Amino acid sequence: MTVKQVYAMLQQSLNHRSDLGLWNAAANRVMAPTSPFDPESARKPQLWFVLFSIVSVAALIAFVCFSLWT
Repeated sequence: MTVKQVYAMLQQSLNHRSDLGLWNAAANRVMAPTSPFDPESARKPQLWFVLFSIVSVAALIAFVCFSLWT
């Protein structure tokens, strides 16, 4: 086997793995773990992420409002 063939096989193997990737790592960090009894159920966001999102949006709205009115 040549180096190109081995590289192609490795790349194909990595592309078929759905558990790898930056998007999956971020989703696993933000979303609650799956239920072992119902793996098809929807994953809910974790509480810290919801609170952080609400505070961030409120701060952005306050910043825009006070910046435009003064």
